[in-house]
Amino acid sequence: MVSSAPKALGQVAEAVRIPEAGHLRCSAAEIGRFVAMLRNPSSILKACSAFALLQFTIPGGRHTLHHTSLLRNAGAPRVLRAAAAAATAPVEAKVFAKILLRNLEHHHLEALN
Repeated sequence: MVSSAPKALGQVAEAVRIPEAGHLRCSAAEIGRFVAMLRNPSSILKACSAFALLQFTIPGGRHTLHHTSLLRNAGAPRVLRAAAAAATAPVEAKVFAKILLRNLEHHHLEALN
């Protein structure tokens, strides 16, 4: 049986995509603040930061690889795995975290080729 989860995550990512966000270029400090927000106990901050970070990693953005590198350097994969698995995290934060992890993996593999 083939899981429909990757397809569903792709559909969510496309539905929430803000095309203009692909033109933004964040600094390491800005990305670090978003990653820190993922650790915050506030469910609203977690969901907002995951949504913002998602915008910076959607394939095709002008600075996507730059943001992906900054996220890796900030330790985001570990924080995102925790956010995606957290029982108390809002559904939105979990879904956005899963999409972010997928995007980071995609860009990592792309960089290796």
